[in-house]
Amino acid sequence: MPINPSNISQVFETFNNATKECQMTREEVTREKLYELVWSTPMLKLGEKFGVSSSYLARVCQSMNVPRPPRGHWAKLEAGKKSVQPPLPAPASNDLLSWSVGIPINFDNRKTRRVKGSNSIQMRRSRNVSSPHPLIDQTKPLFLKGRKRDNGLLYPSKRLLVDILVSEKALDNLLSFADKFFIELEKNGYSIDLAPNHMSLTRTSFDVCKSANKTAYTESQWGPSRPTVIFVDSIAIGVSLYEQTDEIDVLYVNGDYIPKAEIDEKTMKKYSRYNTWSTTKERTTGRFCLRLYSPYQSTSWSKTIEIKSLSPVGMATKLAKGFKRFATEISAQVRKSEEDAKQRRKEWEEEKLRLRAQEQTRRKQEAIETSHRMLIAAIDEWRRIKSIEMFFDEIEQDLASVSEDQKDQLLARLSVAREFIVAEKALDVINAWKAPDEVLLDMPKSIW
Repeated sequence: MPINPSNISQVFETFNNATKECQMTREEVTREKLYELVWSTPMLKLGEKFGVSSSYLARVCQSMNVPRPPRGHWAKLEAGKKSVQPPLPAPASNDLLSWSVGIPINFDNRKTRRVKGSNSIQMRRSRNVSSPHPLIDQTKPLFLKGRKRDNGLLYPSKRLLVDILVSEKALDNLLSFADKFFIELEKNGYSIDLAPNHMSLTRTSFDVCKSANKTAYTESQWGPSRPTVIFVDSIAIGVSLYEQTDEIDVLYVNGDYIPKAEIDEKTMKKYSRYNTWSTTKERTTGRFCLRLYSPYQSTSWSKTIEIKSLSPVGMATKLAKGFKRFATEISAQVRKSEEDAKQRRKEWEEEKLRLRAQEQTRRKQEAIETSHRMLIAAIDEWRRIKSIEMFFDEIEQDLASVSEDQKDQLLARLSVAREFIVAEKALDVINAWKAPDEVLLDMPKSIW
């Protein structure tokens, strides 16, 4: 893209986007390496290095069966006291052997047992399948606590919730479906949770209305602060469950919009006495949809599935076979996005070099022109100084032909005139002039 100083803001926006899209790095850490790090660096500083919180890092240690320093460990070392460091225990059969930054760990499906002499906790698979899924448990009151949009969808006041858009009438059914669906997915080996903050995953917006050409005004719909994601190995797949809406014909009667399909002939005659009119409004339909999408920036993969019958187990089993393929498609888009970002970064660097050379040429030319103007001005000033000197020199020569009385009087006036003019010397003028290199040094620093 050609760039010139007139669209410099676009240049920096392109650069910032390219830089942001390139920041998708991974770092693998083994149990031995993590053990060495947590006993040599405080958890807060170590968490900053990996881009996670200290509490999250502690849970990683627990899942890998890595002992952590007990409370007061670093204070004892600063005071010159000893603090016991337990050895790294041998890994159990289901302990993680390595961890990659950016790849979440399913902590919910584990129970703990403490290792003697340390804060390390060994994790063991044990989930009470009869209990609600953590994303669904205790969420119904939060949905009911919020507002209700004109189209019937609930608008919870809290945003750190599972990604579900539903009406109050259908809330129980969709929450029940989501609970069974999520649990069945985990039985098939997939973890589902709110996206970790450090991964910078985003929820893409979408329209819940079935009508392709809507005519009615649509209010803004609720959206969670963090997307709900299913992890397939290291790839996250965004998931939204929502109740579909559609435009229906309604009749305005005394401040209410009543669906025409619910009005019988007798009631219609009754309403005819009032000031009524017909229009269309968006309303919930009771039909559910599952939307899968790529939560990675600069990707556009998505798939919407209509839930025709509430059979979460069958749907989870069917989708489990396709998640690997979905993850492969998303991964390909992510790689393509990274390659495009790198290419844009390369093009930007080349363009920046071109602009820098162009700016240097412009500044040099400007310095030459400024120096030339200064020299012309110096020459003009020299001529003015010379004309003043010639004026006084001629007067002094002419004084030789006047009488002594006039001569004394004219010399006095000549002395006053010289003091009044105070002309510069020609050497001062050339000394004030600046060569192009000197002008260049005095110019403001270039942004390039």
